[in-house]
Amino acid sequence: MADILARVRICNYPRVSLVSKSFRSLVSSPGIYARRSSLGCTEHYLYVVLYNWANRVDRLYTLHRNSSHLVLIPAWRPEMPPYESFVDVGSRIYVFSRIKSYIIDCTSHTVQHLPRMPFPMSALLADIIGGRIYVSGYHGTDQKSHGILVFDTETQTWESPMTVPRMQIRGGCWWELNAYDPEHKCWQVVKGVEDLMAEMRRVVCFWAMAMTNYAGKLVLFFRKQESTREICFAEISLERRKGGQIWGKVDQWSDHALIAGSFRIMKSLDVVL
Repeated sequence: MADILARVRICNYPRVSLVSKSFRSLVSSPGIYARRSSLGCTEHYLYVVLYNWANRVDRLYTLHRNSSHLVLIPAWRPEMPPYESFVDVGSRIYVFSRIKSYIIDCTSHTVQHLPRMPFPMSALLADIIGGRIYVSGYHGTDQKSHGILVFDTETQTWESPMTVPRMQIRGGCWWELNAYDPEHKCWQVVKGVEDLMAEMRRVVCFWAMAMTNYAGKLVLFFRKQESTREICFAEISLERRKGGQIWGKVDQWSDHALIAGSFRIMKSLDVVL
């Protein structure tokens, strides 16, 4: 029975759980997600972290593709500190902040705390390379002293910290979609999305957007300038053509609001369940 339910789409699990107590127990168990992975039946889900200006906390939402609306994950606890850095790793979301670090298990939306950082950091940026999460930022609140911490997702431990005294952390916006060619070690402009870039340059707040790799596609969440309370999204598929050029195609452009309110887009994430 577990193998059969593992092949059922997760969006149908609430209805399946109504059949019987045994079915409800199966679809709510961690083992069903492990079985989905071993059978190759996993699905990609879009999660978005929004900072709520009203109560000054980060909240976690998931995108319902059928209705094209963002739905709040109620298990996300509002006492979590704002301005965290987020990294998606399979069915987990790693969260790093100056105060604490933890994992959100998206199979159950429960929280597991991680070991403390070797030293406190602020203005954090984090990403994963080869199973290790690199967290960069300021030492404490000292903007003249920078460092990089490395967290091993296999051993769940912090490695020896690296100090980078001359590192600079800056931000900005350039309205052009580029792809990096690791073989030739160069960047190239993605063709076919010129109209999209022009439209985003016209209507999007440059500081209110986030992008993620979602099941091999690029998904952009953004907030419009003329309607600062509406969050929308675009989905782009990519392909390499003859000559090595990367071309993009806009598969979906949502002009209607996914959610309305006083939010700032912090991060978009691709979670595999």
